[in-house]
Amino acid sequence: MSGLLLRNVALVRLFRTTAVSASNVAAKAEGKTKKVYPTSSAPEGTVLKGINFTKGKGDPIAKAESEYPEWLWELLDTEKREARRNDPNDKAYYRRVNKEQIKATNFMKNKKT
Repeated sequence: MSGLLLRNVALVRLFRTTAVSASNVAAKAEGKTKKVYPTSSAPEGTVLKGINFTKGKGDPIAKAESEYPEWLWELLDTEKREARRNDPNDKAYYRRVNKEQIKATNFMKNKKT
């Protein structure tokens, strides 16, 4: 795995949470377009030890939730991930379906009758 991917995986694991404040839920119910950011396990300004992957630089420092890209928080949303996985307009969907069909075909070819 590349260093950037490892860092992203570490950040996703670090910020795993499902806490959403009641005011954000109420604003969403009213139809307001208020951004909802999950609360992270590391407050802003915390030194994140052990996830540094560049030589000669210090450990990264946690930012505010609003400073991270939106796609990072979408990685934690299992509903969006499942919807994307089952979306027939996505290339990965057809790759997965094709792979499953090939496995089924190979299984039937190799089955002794």
